[in-house]
Amino acid sequence: MNKTPAISLIMSVYNGEEYLAEAIDSVLGQSFTDFELIIVDDGSTDQSGSICDQYAQSDPRVAVIHTENHGVVAARRTGVNCARGEYTAFVDSDDYIAPGMFAHLFSLLNRGADIAECGYVITADDHAVFDEEKVETTEYSTEEAMSCHIQDSLFRQLIWNKLYRREVIGTVRFPVGTKIDDEFFTYRVLGNAEKLICSDFCGYAYRQ
Repeated sequence: MNKTPAISLIMSVYNGEEYLAEAIDSVLGQSFTDFELIIVDDGSTDQSGSICDQYAQSDPRVAVIHTENHGVVAARRTGVNCARGEYTAFVDSDDYIAPGMFAHLFSLLNRGADIAECGYVITADDHAVFDEEKVETTEYSTEEAMSCHIQDSLFRQLIWNKLYRREVIGTVRFPVGTKIDDEFFTYRVLGNAEKLICSDFCGYAYRQ
């Protein structure tokens, strides 16, 4: 892939063969197609690595990086360091997303926002119902978004229901040696944003 993609989607995987194909299919099935999917295989010992390679062979938007097992923090750092897109997003390898999720978030960033966030649904199966019709949006300043973050109401430490302008990530990386890397990453990135948008659009299925 030579053309610089608009969005770099980062997915780390470790022994996730049970749900991995659905996660990848949901990304490749997006109505927004100008993206690269960077999958970091964190030393999987099951068939995850082979599954990733099969997708890379069949779709030029997919790039796979195989590493030794160093944990999700290191895998995410690797993905961020390799991202080429103007925007960055994360999808967990055991979750899946609505077909219009990134088209919607991309449209919000085109309104001048640095970070766009959508809603999510918690599910235990493959049949999450996405509410893609409710599209009320609200704009926030840095201070307002940080206040919501502290109150754990909006702009929470979740990294996977957001689309980030590359500049707001900058040199911020997930810290090695912590178990709550999302939290250390999120508040720093929020602090770099000048305008943020939250949408009622439900686009992410968080599998539990």
